[in-house]
Amino acid sequence: QSNNIDEQVEGGLRQFYYPISLDGQGVHSWSFLKPFAELTLPSGAYQFDLPADFGGFEGRTVVVDSGSSGYCPIDVVTDGMVQENRGRLADATGFPRMIAVSNIKGTSFTAGTRSKAVVWPIADQEYTLRMQYYIHPDAMTASYPYPLGGPQHAETLQASIIAQCELYLDDVRGPRWEYFQ
Repeated sequence: QSNNIDEQVEGGLRQFYYPISLDGQGVHSWSFLKPFAELTLPSGAYQFDLPADFGGFEGRTVVVDSGSSGYCPIDVVTDGMVQENRGRLADATGFPRMIAVSNIKGTSFTAGTRSKAVVWPIADQEYTLRMQYYIHPDAMTASYPYPLGGPQHAETLQASIIAQCELYLDDVRGPRWEYFQ
Protein backbone atom coordinates (compact mmCIF):
# COMPACT_ATOMS: atom_id res chain seq x y z
CA GLN A 1 0.00 0.00 0.00
CA SER A 2 2.84 2.36 0.84
CA ASN A 3 4.39 1.80 -2.61
CA ASN A 4 1.01 2.44 -4.29
CA ILE A 5 0.62 5.69 -2.37
CA ASP A 6 4.14 6.78 -3.32
CA GLU A 7 3.42 5.99 -6.98
CA GLN A 8 0.21 8.05 -6.93
CA VAL A 9 1.97 10.99 -5.26
CA GLU A 10 4.73 10.83 -7.91
CA GLY A 11 2.12 10.61 -10.69
CA GLY A 12 0.19 13.53 -9.19
CA LEU A 13 3.38 15.58 -9.00
CA ARG A 14 4.20 14.90 -12.67
CA GLN A 15 0.60 15.72 -13.62
CA PHE A 16 0.86 19.00 -11.69
CA TYR A 17 4.30 19.96 -13.04
CA TYR A 18 3.36 19.17 -16.67
CA PRO A 19 -0.41 19.65 -16.91
CA ILE A 20 -2.30 19.46 -20.17
CA SER A 21 -3.39 22.97 -21.12
CA LEU A 22 -7.06 23.77 -20.69
CA ASP A 23 -7.55 23.85 -24.46
CA GLY A 24 -5.98 20.35 -24.69
CA GLN A 25 -3.47 21.55 -27.27
CA GLY A 26 -0.27 21.20 -25.27
CA VAL A 27 1.31 21.30 -21.86
CA HIS A 28 1.07 24.30 -19.57
CA SER A 29 4.48 25.73 -18.75
CA TRP A 30 4.98 26.94 -15.17
CA SER A 31 7.38 29.86 -14.79
CA PHE A 32 8.73 28.44 -11.50
CA LEU A 33 10.11 25.49 -13.48
CA LYS A 34 12.32 27.84 -15.53
CA PRO A 35 15.01 29.32 -13.29
CA PHE A 36 17.98 31.38 -14.41
CA ALA A 37 21.53 30.31 -13.69
CA GLU A 38 24.91 31.95 -14.07
CA LEU A 39 27.62 29.38 -14.63
CA THR A 40 31.34 29.84 -15.05
CA LEU A 41 33.31 28.59 -18.02
CA PRO A 42 36.93 28.56 -16.84
CA SER A 43 39.76 29.76 -19.04
CA GLY A 44 41.06 26.90 -21.20
CA ALA A 45 37.85 24.87 -20.81
CA TYR A 46 35.32 23.74 -23.38
CA GLN A 47 32.84 22.04 -21.07
CA PHE A 48 31.23 22.37 -17.65
CA ASP A 49 28.58 20.52 -15.65
CA LEU A 50 25.03 21.80 -15.80
CA PRO A 51 22.79 21.88 -12.72
CA ALA A 52 21.58 18.44 -11.59
CA ASP A 53 17.96 19.35 -12.37
CA PHE A 54 18.76 20.65 -15.87
CA GLY A 55 16.17 19.60 -18.44
CA GLY A 56 17.08 21.82 -21.38
CA PHE A 57 17.72 25.37 -22.46
CA GLU A 58 14.84 27.81 -22.35
CA GLY A 59 15.25 30.93 -24.42
CA ARG A 60 18.62 32.50 -25.12
CA THR A 61 21.91 31.67 -23.54
CA VAL A 62 24.20 34.64 -23.22
CA VAL A 63 27.77 35.30 -22.23
CA VAL A 64 28.04 38.04 -19.67
CA ASP A 65 30.93 40.11 -20.97
CA SER A 66 32.73 41.45 -17.93
CA GLY A 67 34.77 43.85 -20.03
CA SER A 68 31.88 45.80 -21.48
CA SER A 69 29.21 44.82 -18.93
CA GLY A 70 27.01 43.67 -21.79
CA TYR A 71 25.38 40.49 -22.91
CA CYS A 72 26.28 38.59 -26.03
CA PRO A 73 24.03 35.71 -27.14
CA ILE A 74 25.59 32.47 -28.28
CA ASP A 75 24.02 29.85 -30.52
CA VAL A 76 22.48 26.78 -28.92
CA VAL A 77 23.28 23.94 -31.33
CA THR A 78 23.56 20.16 -31.31
CA ASP A 79 26.43 18.37 -29.65
CA GLY A 80 27.42 17.07 -33.10
CA MET A 81 27.88 20.61 -34.42
CA VAL A 82 30.18 21.52 -31.53
CA GLN A 83 32.16 18.29 -31.99
CA GLU A 84 32.45 18.93 -35.73
CA ASN A 85 33.97 22.37 -35.08
CA ARG A 86 36.26 20.91 -32.41
CA GLY A 87 37.39 18.29 -34.93
CA ARG A 88 38.12 20.85 -37.64
CA LEU A 89 39.62 23.52 -35.38
CA ALA A 90 40.66 21.62 -32.27
CA ASP A 91 42.99 24.28 -30.88
CA ALA A 92 40.75 27.31 -31.59
CA THR A 93 40.29 29.59 -28.60
CA GLY A 94 38.24 32.67 -28.01
CA PHE A 95 34.82 33.93 -27.03
CA PRO A 96 32.22 31.11 -26.87
CA ARG A 97 30.13 31.07 -30.05
CA MET A 98 28.28 27.77 -29.72
CA ILE A 99 26.90 25.78 -26.81
CA ALA A 100 25.29 22.35 -26.72
CA VAL A 101 24.10 19.83 -24.17
CA SER A 102 25.81 16.49 -23.80
CA ASN A 103 24.79 13.69 -21.46
CA ILE A 104 27.29 12.58 -18.84
CA LYS A 105 27.98 8.86 -18.98
CA GLY A 106 27.89 6.81 -15.84
CA THR A 107 24.75 7.95 -14.09
CA SER A 108 23.45 5.30 -11.74
CA PHE A 109 20.18 3.44 -11.29
CA THR A 110 19.21 5.76 -8.44
CA ALA A 111 20.38 9.03 -10.04
CA GLY A 112 18.81 10.64 -13.08
CA THR A 113 20.66 11.56 -16.23
CA ARG A 114 23.07 14.43 -15.73
CA SER A 115 24.19 16.83 -18.41
CA LYS A 116 27.16 18.98 -19.26
CA ALA A 117 27.48 21.93 -21.59
CA VAL A 118 30.08 21.83 -24.35
CA VAL A 119 31.15 25.02 -26.07
CA TRP A 120 33.20 26.01 -29.05
CA PRO A 121 35.80 27.39 -29.20
CA ILE A 122 37.88 26.73 -26.07
CA ALA A 123 37.57 29.65 -23.66
CA ASP A 124 40.49 32.10 -23.91
CA GLN A 125 39.57 33.57 -20.52
CA GLU A 126 36.99 32.92 -17.80
CA TYR A 127 33.42 33.62 -18.97
CA THR A 128 30.12 33.73 -17.15
CA LEU A 129 27.20 32.24 -19.04
CA ARG A 130 23.69 33.29 -18.07
CA MET A 131 20.95 30.92 -19.11
CA GLN A 132 17.37 30.13 -18.40
CA TYR A 133 16.56 26.46 -18.38
CA TYR A 134 13.66 24.20 -17.62
CA ILE A 135 14.09 21.80 -14.77
CA HIS A 136 13.26 18.22 -14.04
CA PRO A 137 12.09 18.43 -10.42
CA ASP A 138 13.47 15.97 -7.90
CA ALA A 139 11.14 13.35 -6.48
CA MET A 140 9.80 14.09 -3.04
CA THR A 141 11.59 12.16 -0.29
CA ALA A 142 11.95 12.40 3.47
CA SER A 143 14.99 14.63 2.97
CA TYR A 144 13.28 16.62 0.16
CA PRO A 145 9.67 16.93 1.38
CA TYR A 146 8.68 20.13 -0.42
CA PRO A 147 7.25 20.23 -3.94
CA LEU A 148 7.97 23.15 -6.24
CA GLY A 149 5.38 25.84 -6.77
CA GLY A 150 5.16 27.34 -3.31
CA PRO A 151 2.20 27.63 -1.00
CA GLN A 152 0.06 29.31 -3.65
CA HIS A 153 -0.16 25.96 -5.46
CA ALA A 154 -0.74 23.71 -2.45
CA GLU A 155 -4.40 23.08 -3.26
CA THR A 156 -3.65 22.58 -6.96
CA LEU A 157 -1.04 19.98 -6.13
CA GLN A 158 -3.35 18.27 -3.65
CA ALA A 159 -6.14 18.17 -6.26
CA SER A 160 -3.73 16.66 -8.79
CA ILE A 161 -2.67 13.88 -6.42
CA ILE A 162 -6.29 13.09 -5.51
CA ALA A 163 -7.20 13.05 -9.23
CA GLN A 164 -4.31 10.64 -9.82
CA CYS A 165 -5.61 8.39 -7.03
CA GLU A 166 -9.11 8.52 -8.56
CA LEU A 167 -7.67 7.35 -11.88
CA TYR A 168 -5.73 4.56 -10.17
CA LEU A 169 -8.65 3.34 -8.04
CA ASP A 170 -11.58 3.84 -10.44
CA ASP A 171 -9.77 3.72 -13.80
CA VAL A 172 -11.60 6.89 -14.82
CA ARG A 173 -11.00 10.62 -14.91
CA GLY A 174 -13.99 11.70 -12.90
CA PRO A 175 -15.03 14.61 -10.69
CA ARG A 176 -11.63 14.86 -8.98
CA TRP A 177 -9.96 15.27 -12.40
CA GLU A 178 -12.51 17.95 -13.29
CA TYR A 179 -11.80 19.74 -10.01
CA PHE A 180 -8.05 19.57 -10.64
CA GLN A 181 -8.57 21.02 -14.13
